[in-house]
Amino acid sequence: MKNICEKCKVGKMAKYILQAKAPDGEYFAPRLMKKCKNCAYTIFVQKLPRVDHKIEGAVESY
Repeated sequence: MKNICEKCKVGKMAKYILQAKAPDGEYFAPRLMKKCKNCAYTIFVQKLPRVDHKIEGAVESY
């Protein structure tokens, strides 16, 4: 199964978008990530097209 965590072999992987925010307030570099709901193991899936606004529902990193 593809959606089971590779590390703990128990938890399901949830997809989310991680979006960086520059010090000047610009948004950029959205990335599609997967995180295990059981052990918090996180993996990078793919880069998304660059945007200059916050994507609705995206998690911010600084």
